[in-house]
Amino acid sequence: MLPLWRVTRNRFGKRLHARLDDLGVTVSRLYEYRADLPTDDAAPPAGVDIGPADPAALPDGVPVEELVDAETVLTAVDGDALAGYLFLSAGATVPVPELGREMSFDGGYVRRLYVDRDHRQRGIASALVAAANAAAADHGADTAAALIAVDNRPSQWTFESRGYERVARHAYDRLGPLVRRRRRPVTAESPSPP
Repeated sequence: MLPLWRVTRNRFGKRLHARLDDLGVTVSRLYEYRADLPTDDAAPPAGVDIGPADPAALPDGVPVEELVDAETVLTAVDGDALAGYLFLSAGATVPVPELGREMSFDGGYVRRLYVDRDHRQRGIASALVAAANAAAADHGADTAAALIAVDNRPSQWTFESRGYERVARHAYDRLGPLVRRRRRPVTAESPSPP
């Protein structure tokens, strides 16, 4: 059987989700992950440089319009090509459109992890998350968090490999003006359903 993430994590699934959202129908499920800092390092592959970037210098397609104050863009550059990026904040309030609200996180918060298709399966995502953890720790954070869609197994694997553990499951349902939000802790005794 084809894994769910292969069906939903593509341009067609994303377009359908966006279209339904435009019509006032939203169903979002996110896992909340947390890690104690510092975690272990993951060196980038040879020839890939990771560091903070000037948002104004980034190419179209990087959603820099979503950045909030005190948020940094970390990029992975392979030669002259942008191989990937993520957004990092420490102690900030950030928008979480998938849950229809803003959220505040103590410590670091990692979001918008992206690696270009031509650069995947090389350890770039793991190296970006490790760099974000180190940067958050440098800003005095003791922990870091991430919210990841329940169908996004590749991102879950990446964060889990960097020491993050699933701590809660968030749900957001909207049908026009009707909204329902839930957060349920995940424990070893009662794991969340997929």
